[in-house]
Amino acid sequence: DPMARALKKPSLKFDNTETEKYFRPVSLSEYRIKDDVLDSVNFSFSNILTDLQKIDSDTPALVMCRNMWPYINSEKYNQFAKNLYERLPKGSVVVIGGYDWEGEKCIKDSDKFPAALQKNGFKQVKNFNVTDEYRNPVENTSIVFEKC
Repeated sequence: DPMARALKKPSLKFDNTETEKYFRPVSLSEYRIKDDVLDSVNFSFSNILTDLQKIDSDTPALVMCRNMWPYINSEKYNQFAKNLYERLPKGSVVVIGGYDWEGEKCIKDSDKFPAALQKNGFKQVKNFNVTDEYRNPVENTSIVFEKC
């Protein structure tokens, strides 16, 4: 689980107590999220382009919409970001991918979604580079934005 390994990294300021509280070791270099943590989370899949209006929650949410924004009409970025900000409660987190940050060179303005998130009130709080146990990149960078 690359994200569990990323969360264990000292750069994220997780000490051993916090790591043991949320993760269980699988091997010397690998951790998995504990079942009781997973059980307390409501996982669901949605199409952010069509299901955004269905978000109705009083508790903070984690929205992962990675590596897709360059394929969406950039003229709609501001409206999507505004809707996300209006629908999500305070403390919610939106995660986008490195491809969303950099965009597609041949698609005009495909790198503008992060700016739309910030323009509509989200604060960029973290960048992740996920690597394997040999520190080789295994995923694109993820950029995390929070509704404060």
